[in-house]
Amino acid sequence: MIVVRRRRRLVSGRMRLRRRQTLRVWARDVVQARLRILERELGRLESVPGAETIHSTRVAGRRLRAALRHLEPCFMAQEAEHLRLEVRRVAGLLGQIRDLDILVENVATDARSKRSPLFLLVHRLTARRQNILSRSIPEAHKLREHLVWWHDRLKT
Repeated sequence: MIVVRRRRRLVSGRMRLRRRQTLRVWARDVVQARLRILERELGRLESVPGAETIHSTRVAGRRLRAALRHLEPCFMAQEAEHLRLEVRRVAGLLGQIRDLDILVENVATDARSKRSPLFLLVHRLTARRQNILSRSIPEAHKLREHLVWWHDRLKT
């Protein structure tokens, strides 16, 4: 068991390694903080699935996955990998939506006229976005519920 005796700032923000705190306890606290943030963003996504919410949910998921990847040795075998895979599945769907949002934003100015060939493209991309979003929201809801289970699991 590793015990750190000096106070060091190891991550930006509030998650500091306290005196005589084991690395495992600190890693658990970091991951739990990231879980709470992702849980909050998933709740926002369910109620307001706009471009900004999708982006912030993806960022929260990416930060959680990064923490899990770098702190994996502090957890039981395969524990961090399972959670990372769950988050990655939802992030993949949200990434597709984000890509479509950016594409539509880039061609929207030229697609204003109904005579423009880009008008039909924007219409199709928007329909595809809605289709992916309709699959993403239930997946995000399942992940949010499962994050509660992960919180409880990490407390012990």
